[in-house]
Amino acid sequence: MARRRAAGVALLAFCVMSDWPRPGFVQSSRSQSRSPGGAARRAVGLEFLREPLEAYAAARVADSPFLAEAPEAALHWGHAAAMASVYPQLLFGAFLGWQIRTGKGEETTPLSLGLSSKTLHPLLSLGAFLFFLIGGQGGLVLLTAQKQTILDSPHAVTALLGLSLLAVQAALPLFFQSRELRSVHAFLGSSIVLLMILHAGFGVLLGLSF
Repeated sequence: MARRRAAGVALLAFCVMSDWPRPGFVQSSRSQSRSPGGAARRAVGLEFLREPLEAYAAARVADSPFLAEAPEAALHWGHAAAMASVYPQLLFGAFLGWQIRTGKGEETTPLSLGLSSKTLHPLLSLGAFLFFLIGGQGGLVLLTAQKQTILDSPHAVTALLGLSLLAVQAALPLFFQSRELRSVHAFLGSSIVLLMILHAGFGVLLGLSF
């Protein structure tokens, strides 16, 4: 059952991405509404987020005059460089989760700083979630500063999907009385890691597209 649910998450991500236009160019609102990408956004319920997120990003850009003087490379790839640092944390946190699942939760590893897997796993996972949340806001601001649209790329959608699933993942331990939910947590966590790797790949494609 847990494997089926994890596979369902991966299938949802694939279905959303498979009908997307290439990122990086600005479309008119009419062409967006007619495009497969616009239909896919509506299907996953993201279009209602566009106006508040655009307003938030525009306000941040207006309040950050240094963005106008920042080197082009920093604007273009700064988000990618910053977010790359969180992936080792995400991967190691997932590894520690499987250590716990296989009965090694009280053990330490050479990279655990003396903390047991059971202690370090939730700390790393929460840290990764917060870092992705904060970094995602930065990505919106930098895209807006470069006169690009938001929510029109698979990178944006995988970001929102990943953050939503990370929030669900963080809540699941509250219900660990159920053995089945422990399994869901384990396989969902691995699915999220794969999703976020896919997200990073889409980010590189987005950066290369403009």
